[in-house]
Amino acid sequence: MPLWEHGRVSDATALPKLLSVASPGLGAAGGSVPGGLPASLAPLWAERDGWVAFWSALQVFPAAAAGGVPSVAEVNAALAEAFGELAAGHVAFGQDLFGVLFTWHEDHVCAFDPETAEHEPVADDVEGWAAALLAEPEELVGSAFAFDWQERHGAVEPGERLVPLLPFVLGGEYDDGNLEPRGSLQALRERAALARVVATLPDGAEVEWPLPGTREG
Repeated sequence: MPLWEHGRVSDATALPKLLSVASPGLGAAGGSVPGGLPASLAPLWAERDGWVAFWSALQVFPAAAAGGVPSVAEVNAALAEAFGELAAGHVAFGQDLFGVLFTWHEDHVCAFDPETAEHEPVADDVEGWAAALLAEPEELVGSAFAFDWQERHGAVEPGERLVPLLPFVLGGEYDDGNLEPRGSLQALRERAALARVVATLPDGAEVEWPLPGTREG
């Protein structure tokens, strides 16, 4: 069931409210949608070039790489290269604390799981997406976990996400013992290898982890 059917509706003031609790711009550009992205996403960069919110649990990618954060173009190039047809039609613009991507797909904002390449609609536009985040930031981006992690370990670096040593889809837990900060692009490519395997297997099949080429460095 699309998340907007749980009472979350587009709110013309939602995105300004979300930006009011977000960080300054990550990059130096701003005021227009980065090249190659749908115009429907333009409001995300209208005031600043990439940003984070909710103790960095939410991240919107900048137009140009900055402070270790990959550019939106770099993320989409990695998405297309690593996932191939599994990510067809998806345009990534942000991510949650655990590297689940927010994408524009078939005129909706979706959450794209990098471990399985499965996606779920979140809202029908960026205002609805912002309203959903404001209503339930822990469910959608892991805000409370980000706060607790910061208290225990310090803030997650801008270019990193918390990635499981044993993937969640394979039974890995959302706890400190199974999570480590990992570079966003590296983690995306590693998890794509898992998604490609998962896509070929029936439900309940066993997967030997780590796969070749993953968990390196």
